Amino acid sequence: MNDYYELLGLSPRASKADIKAAFLQLCKEYHPDKLPPGTPEKARHLVEEHFKKINEAYQVLSEQETRPTFSRPTDPAWQTQDEPTPKTPPYYRDIFNPQKMNRVSERLEQDCQDIELTYQRRLNEIHQTISRRIGALGIQPGDLKAMTRQGKASIVIFYSLLSLVSLAVVQGILIVIRQAWINRFPILWLLLALLFLLALVGIFAFGFMAVKSGLIPVVSQAIFNQAQQINQELKNATTKANLDRLEAKQLWQRKLRQQIDFYKTIPIYKLTADYVATLDAEHQFLLLQALRERSDFCQLDHSLREVAQITISMGIMNMLFGATTVVKS
Repeated sequence: MNDYYELLGLSPRASKADIKAAFLQLCKEYHPDKLPPGTPEKARHLVEEHFKKINEAYQVLSEQETRPTFSRPTDPAWQTQDEPTPKTPPYYRDIFNPQKMNRVSERLEQDCQDIELTYQRRLNEIHQTISRRIGALGIQPGDLKAMTRQGKASIVIFYSLLSLVSLAVVQGILIVIRQAWINRFPILWLLLALLFLLALVGIFAFGFMAVKSGLIPVVSQAIFNQAQQINQELKNATTKANLDRLEAKQLWQRKLRQQIDFYKTIPIYKLTADYVATLDAEHQFLLLQALRERSDFCQLDHSLREVAQITISMGIMNMLFGATTVVKS
């Protein structure tokens, strides 16, 4: 019987009027119809179950025809005691619990890491598939970067010509610099000196590319075509894996952001301890992030605000969301 009084937040000496008033007040706070849209199913179920217990307590206590009587002990020390205050529901202790918030943060961080691990596994599968294709075609891994004799010759000739052009530019600039009239135009002389340096760098760069191209392995046209096809498949598969990773990350971030934005739209006066207690740890974590970003955080219930500030000050959420809004007392 005393559990019913405690459920309504009353003393066993409460009158029927007190019982009715407490019940009506709890109806305003716990009635499932007052839950905002988007409330998680688990939270809605907890509220419904708690409301059923409140209704049961009211029915039992209000239907009693004879209220139980209690005699006070004759001990004077007892008579000076105040009425016992209702106990805080035990589930209030889990509101913004730092240990639970930290576990949620670690779990969400692991979800993000799992996306990267999935991407790395996909890349490994792609390279293993390419290796099997190479073996099945009877070519060597080095053949993927090989060229035909004609292609190699054209590249070597191309870089060689660029080197010769750079050398000709250097010689031309040197001839112009020797002219005495250049000394009367310092700006023109500096411009020619800059062009000289660029042309000199071009000689070495294009010459290096010509030598490097000359070291490229040569294969037949048939093997070259097969290698080109495999390279294209490798490129396409890698691009697809990158897009899948990006899409998975965006979906993960969008899901979190949508829930946070929902909690930012709830009027601050509705964010009571009773409401927060119905949320699971992950939704409390997201609500806490929403509170960090709200400009009306200071209007939150004092006791609830203190609990939130303690958890926020520990920097638990900074790993995922960074330091955003700084809440004020």
